Amino acid sequence: MKYETSGKAQDYRDECERVEVECRFSLAKRKCGMELVTTKLRKTAPHVIAMSVLVLNLRKI
Repeated sequence: MKYETSGKAQDYRDECERVEVECRFSLAKRKCGMELVTTKLRKTAPHVIAMSVLVLNLRKI
């Protein structure tokens, strides 16, 4: 029984973290133009996404 309780608590914490990450991605899409990523090459897409995340972090400062 105690395992089920700690499992539920862990599930709740995981869900809270997941919501926070999804919120950040939503903000990046709306404010930093991440929805405009149209790169097709496997090498360039991660760089464009990284730049969007960098801009999002700079907005915090």
